[in-house]
Amino acid sequence: MHEFNEVEDAEAAASTRWLGPRQRLIAGIILAIGIGVAAWFAFGNENSSVAADEVSFTINGSESVSLTFNLTKPKNAAVTCVAEALSHNFLQVGYQELEFGPATAEKQQFTTTIPTTERAVTAVVKYCLSQ
Repeated sequence: MHEFNEVEDAEAAASTRWLGPRQRLIAGIILAIGIGVAAWFAFGNENSSVAADEVSFTINGSESVSLTFNLTKPKNAAVTCVAEALSHNFLQVGYQELEFGPATAEKQQFTTTIPTTERAVTAVVKYCLSQ
């Protein structure tokens, strides 16, 4: 015959639980962070609908480079883009900040001339951000 032992029974019950109080708290925090990140990707990341794609560039000697690119953004959005001219070592030799306001179309093509400190071999749109 087995005697009733409260300590033994409590330990047995605790060992059969899937998660203890501390593990449940940690799991709840991780779940909340995951939901927050998912919501940010779904609703809070305004720049996900802004994109710039280079079409062409022309090297104008060592003074400048002309860059043509397509900008896709919501019609009513204001956007700032940064364009760079790069040397053969991929060093920045020219920089230009461009601002675009509301437009009648979501996709537009622009050409800009970036002044350079030395001869560039390429030009790129580094990034575009909604304002």
